[in-house]
Amino acid sequence: MLYHFNRFLNFIRTHKILSIVSVISLFLVILLSQFGFIEVNIKQDNLKSDTKVKLLNQKTSKTTSKKTNTSSIKKLVRRGTYEVSVFNKAGTSFNIKSVGGFLRTTKLSANLKSENYSEFIGYNPKACVNYNKIVAVSWGCTSDTSVFTIHHPAIGLQPTYNESGPRVLTGRPIQNQSSSNNGEYEETADELSGTIEGIFESNGSNYMLIREVGYGGSDYQHVIYSLNGSYQIGKRTVVSGLDSKKLYKIEGMGNGFLIYDTSMTDFYRYDTVESKPKKVSFNSPANDQIKPSLVKVSGSKIFILYSNYIKDGETDIATKDLINTVVTVDSNSNNSQSFDGMYVDQFSTCGNGFCILSNGTLKIYGLVKNKPKYLYEIKQVNTIINVGKVLLVSKPDGTVSLSVDSKSGYFGHTNNGLESCGIVYVHIDYYVECVIDKYKRRSLLSVDTTKNSQTRISKVVNDISNINNVTGISVYKKSILITPDAGEFTYIPSIKSYGYDPEIQKQSISDLKSSINKLDFDLSGYKIYIVGDN
Repeated sequence: MLYHFNRFLNFIRTHKILSIVSVISLFLVILLSQFGFIEVNIKQDNLKSDTKVKLLNQKTSKTTSKKTNTSSIKKLVRRGTYEVSVFNKAGTSFNIKSVGGFLRTTKLSANLKSENYSEFIGYNPKACVNYNKIVAVSWGCTSDTSVFTIHHPAIGLQPTYNESGPRVLTGRPIQNQSSSNNGEYEETADELSGTIEGIFESNGSNYMLIREVGYGGSDYQHVIYSLNGSYQIGKRTVVSGLDSKKLYKIEGMGNGFLIYDTSMTDFYRYDTVESKPKKVSFNSPANDQIKPSLVKVSGSKIFILYSNYIKDGETDIATKDLINTVVTVDSNSNNSQSFDGMYVDQFSTCGNGFCILSNGTLKIYGLVKNKPKYLYEIKQVNTIINVGKVLLVSKPDGTVSLSVDSKSGYFGHTNNGLESCGIVYVHIDYYVECVIDKYKRRSLLSVDTTKNSQTRISKVVNDISNINNVTGISVYKKSILITPDAGEFTYIPSIKSYGYDPEIQKQSISDLKSSINKLDFDLSGYKIYIVGDN
């Protein structure tokens, strides 16, 4: 009896140990399945400094960073999809990569590319911006002509400044024969009054569409003005086919342009400024719950987003009830795709599909048999704009020039301590980004995608702003104006007037120059002006 009892106890002990070993083994298998290695190999012949690698886990939105002075870095991470950003003086890269578990190694080649050339072109812009590589202008989108602002360049110790008001929209020749003494016509200026509906480019020239107020303030008509390089008004053309009671928006389209009303129900295409309109007809969705909310033009195609959620509206709709349909209109036919269940803040064409920005997440879709297929996503996105085969993606670190098909790209511009407030204007060769400096001032930064530069002017602005005795900095293209701390504004007996103590001001300027010389950037080609430095 005792013998059998001992055998039973031994059986229990043995299987208990096996059970514990099994549980531990299962736990280890599960644990190992959740982790893997990512190996980033940096492809660049001349790494000029330490390299910073940032890994953003798309599921958790957690970011980890690591620096290296070698061309390769290997790190243990949790299984998942990562945004891999690489930063070096020699260039940057951006990739989307999925990492498996069971401690397997996923390799990534990071091909660094130099940042694009960038320059500041104005401060405190309005919501809508246009830039012709000479001067930038801004206005309040659909706003009164008095809001129109020209951002003038800095000249010596005169910082960049803004000029606004109807006077900048003058210059239309008026023939006044009665005041002529010699039989010739006299040219005078006429101020404009009305609503700016948009500025667009056609065949290399800029034009402005205005809903103009007639004499007496009651008669309206839609007028297009040509603009010269300084945005002065040129030829005036009354646009045919438009309702004087409505407001419209305008976009360049091919060699002509598209005009549509603000309710996005009537669309007209014009081949030239003088041509008659061609009404764009298409089949709108049959669902009367959704209304047009966004319009995009790409080449000869028009993309209209219909939704039951209007951005900035007061309607509270559950995600599951959201309805979104993109209607594509071209000269031959129109079709539609559905993207339900998400808030759509922005959308764009990209590759052969669509990119949709929803609550800071960029979702990228391809088209398979004319139906959207989810491909991948990018987190922490502020703005998206399509330019040719490249998608510009504005993120906290800067703006990524993304090749949608390869899930890779580079930072054409890095913010370097500045805060991004979005891409506000785009041209085929350059774009304009809004940034916010440490003084909480909004600035316009033009990024030329055809040129590279090793001088990151945004880093220059941020680093100089952080010098202790700097109270202000103004940059316009190649001019940098710095205001040092010159002490208290007080009465100076030697000059019998109020001012700054000359000795304190002199020492502050000397300290500032010394601090600038210690900073790690090349300012060759830039002209630095320090207020008070003679």
